[in-house]
Amino acid sequence: MFKRQIFILTLATVALLVGAQDALALYYYGGNGDGSDAAMGANADVVTISSAADQTFVTGDSTTAISTLTITQDVSQAGGGINTTNDIRVKIPTSLDMTWDTTDTSATIAGSASSKVSATVSYPDSKTLLIDVTTNFANGDYITVSGLSFKNFNSEGFSNLTLYIDGGTTVAATDDKKKTISLSASSATFTGGNGDGFAIDSNIRYWVAAVDGNWNDTANWSDASGGASGFSVPASGQVAVFDSGSTKQCTLNAATASISDLIIEAGYTGASAKLDANGNDISASGNVTVAGGELELDALSDLVVNGTLTVSGGTLDGLNGTIDANGAVTI
Repeated sequence: MFKRQIFILTLATVALLVGAQDALALYYYGGNGDGSDAAMGANADVVTISSAADQTFVTGDSTTAISTLTITQDVSQAGGGINTTNDIRVKIPTSLDMTWDTTDTSATIAGSASSKVSATVSYPDSKTLLIDVTTNFANGDYITVSGLSFKNFNSEGFSNLTLYIDGGTTVAATDDKKKTISLSASSATFTGGNGDGFAIDSNIRYWVAAVDGNWNDTANWSDASGGASGFSVPASGQVAVFDSGSTKQCTLNAATASISDLIIEAGYTGASAKLDANGNDISASGNVTVAGGELELDALSDLVVNGTLTVSGGTLDGLNGTIDANGAVTI
């Protein structure tokens, strides 16, 4: 577990990766906000994975091409990094009900390290893509991967691909783009009376406020990006998404917002694009991703992340709040 008082944290000032593999050891010398020095030393691997774009599928879709993946080695420790012993694995999380098309074993590989991997890929299982590394990567090396496909879109879900460089044990990086499987418009038939207690609902909630507003207000949430408001406030097991559908400020006006995942996308930008914890807590049973806007933790606010915490853009402003990250952290 990683638990530390955070005073202010932005991409412009600190690069930090904490998890099962700590990429940077960060040491603080001094008291509360006294401006003291910090010392950092690289002691593990820093790699990234990024799809060219988000992808949305519909249950029952036919085999669909992947969005081009870019896999980069930024920093490696001695004897580590992307290497011929452990190869590259890209996994579809179990929470996302789809698979790789395992019949397609010929990838299109480009990038500075294209000669260091085999374009003939394999699949240890239907959720895992294995890319054979023939020469160890150097820092700055990258590959792009295309020409492969997903299939078997069986049920609704939302998550991100994960990258492994240790043989498949520990997540080294999480894709900064999301994969969403939506229900087909014709896949559900409702038979029942008005208000009889039956409902069909999505597990994703999008912030669509027309003006700066409060989290705990159904007028500010929809089941589609930029869609009609009036949907329930994100709750346990649901995903809260902030994107270009509304760039207005959200103020948390509940003691604790308990959700599955929190996604602040790059499109959530502008002077008002802020999720202000307002002295309250955010608890995510899954992942938290900040790619745009600002996530502000005020005094006494606690951000609990039981999955992966990723900050790839925007600002994570800790002030005097607390970040309690129980999985990998990439900043």
